[in-house]
Amino acid sequence: MQEAKAAFSEGIVAEVADGVMAVSEQDAYGGDVHELMEVMDTMMETVQVHMDEIEKPGQEASLVKKVNKAVLTAGSNVLSESRAESWADLPQADQAKTATRLISTVEGSAFQVANTMKVPETVVDVGINIVLEINVIKTGGSPPDIFFPRPEITEAANYGERYGGPSWFGGGNSFVIPGNSIQELGIDGLARVIFLTYNNLDKWLNQ
Repeated sequence: MQEAKAAFSEGIVAEVADGVMAVSEQDAYGGDVHELMEVMDTMMETVQVHMDEIEKPGQEASLVKKVNKAVLTAGSNVLSESRAESWADLPQADQAKTATRLISTVEGSAFQVANTMKVPETVVDVGINIVLEINVIKTGGSPPDIFFPRPEITEAANYGERYGGPSWFGGGNSFVIPGNSIQELGIDGLARVIFLTYNNLDKWLNQ
């Protein structure tokens, strides 16, 4: 019964994820943007409950990745210039709240993905207006410094060539986390480092 319940819940969340991506591509009013953020947040929280209840670690990975893709795609779509009127249709106070909710949902989903990654690897996901990079690093020995953006993809043209990246990315600030700091962040021999950058967000976040 528990397995049937979990499968039913997973199926519903997967359908919602598909719906979120589809709706985010449609023209919307300010209230629609706000409601979409609420649905995305609820979807992410539902996945967390599913992860906490599942008996076999690793079973949740496919659902988590699907929801993360939906969150990144929908978030990127609603930050497009074509959605500026929808954001402007919101009261100023609600613009900042909606933008903050977008950030918390994207970050929460990214951490969910990172927690399903059990071996050292790097995942890069590039949307029109959101870029996500997740690094899982061994903390034994001498972990390498982590750069974002990576030196080899700093130039936007090169980034686009490798990942289909947006033209706005690659020309701003860069960050480095020293290997010794990464070593201190490790849990069970692995450290998880997440980078996120957004386009067209400041104008709504700072209202």
